Amino acid sequence: MKLDIQQLVDDCGGAAALSEALGISRTTPYRWVAQGMMSSRIIERILEIEPHINIDNYFKGESTNVTRVTDNRCGD
Repeated sequence: MKLDIQQLVDDCGGAAALSEALGISRTTPYRWVAQGMMSSRIIERILEIEPHINIDNYFKGESTNVTRVTDNRCGD
């Protein structure tokens, strides 16, 4: 699975609007798109300012290397 960062940025009003809302450089969202990654802290901040967004809708493709945890323990 891959996060569709471009669509997320677009749905938040574009790079300029999102960067202004987050108080970051205008070029930062373009870097996320170009690198294909962004931090979970940024995603949390986006969800704080855009609570209507369902982040699950931005994950595209098949998951291939996913281990599912079937109980409450992680890594055991």
